[in-house]
Amino acid sequence: MSPVHLHLVLNHLPAIGVLFAGALFVVALFMRSAPFQRVALWFLVLSALAAVPVYLTGESAEEAVEHLPGVAETLIERHEEAAGVTFTTMEVLGGVALLAALIFRKAREVPRVVAAGLVALVVATSGLFTWTGYLGGQIRHAEIRSDTALADAGGAGEDGSGGEDRDDD
Repeated sequence: MSPVHLHLVLNHLPAIGVLFAGALFVVALFMRSAPFQRVALWFLVLSALAAVPVYLTGESAEEAVEHLPGVAETLIERHEEAAGVTFTTMEVLGGVALLAALIFRKAREVPRVVAAGLVALVVATSGLFTWTGYLGGQIRHAEIRSDTALADAGGAGEDGSGGEDRDDD
């Protein structure tokens, strides 16, 4: 399996994982179920761990596609910058979830202020994953690129020619 394939396959794990774990955590809060809260916290930790290989395979994936026709360096850079912010936020969320799971492992439930902070981080991280995935999709999927994204990226067309038809007669 190539680094590109690995990156594309694995990137869904933390993105879906944070949504699943966040939803489970919110339900567990409403149910006031400490065991389910702890399970959700551990799923957040696992999602943060799953983000590591995704982030680490990004550079190899970039090297493999940056010279392909129709791929604009600007689009890759946008995705890379967003991925850095998303990765950092995911790791902070995973760290907070790990601390909460360890500190409150014997508590009746996670304190509301900690729970509120975790939910806010889940929402922010989910939004960042959505944005990062959207930017990553633009690299090879022209059908989701806006005219603005193309113009900002230097107008690279599907053939990598800059999107202009020339008649050199």
